[in-house]
Amino acid sequence: KQRQLALQEQLKVSEERYRGLFTTMDNGFALSEIICDADGKSVEYRFLEVNPSFEKVTGLSRDKLVGKRAREVLSNMGDEWIKNFAEVAVTGQPKQFERFSQKTCRWFATNAFSPSPGKFAVVTQEITERKQMEIALSKANEQLRLKFEEVSQLQEKLREQAIRDPLTGLYNRRY
Repeated sequence: KQRQLALQEQLKVSEERYRGLFTTMDNGFALSEIICDADGKSVEYRFLEVNPSFEKVTGLSRDKLVGKRAREVLSNMGDEWIKNFAEVAVTGQPKQFERFSQKTCRWFATNAFSPSPGKFAVVTQEITERKQMEIALSKANEQLRLKFEEVSQLQEKLREQAIRDPLTGLYNRRY
């Protein structure tokens, strides 16, 4: 009996730690299950649990998500999401995605993994600022590349001008 009480206390402490982490983490977290049609093809998924950060990310309350099918609550959700999440739930192989949300006009990095067969969990983090910096860096690199090409062409032209006579085009003493 004493051992049983000790195990119950350990379970309680573990549950409190889990709940504390789950409710305070910055990343959005959702646990879902895949829904299949009569042929066994994945056609949808249902939310089983979400944390407060996931509510912030989606703009939807837990009450509107938990127990609901994704297509019921998430507008403009494509089949690509269901296919990718179903693959994670079936194979157990984790996946990472970076997507832009038209609804919120923000970028998100999502890690999906399968805690048990037929289920998947996603951890989502907003990466809008990082993506904007990557886009700005890419544009700056392209401008830098164009300027480098321009400078290289001007250097080649200057080299030619330094070794040729401008009137005759023949090589001069510097050549």
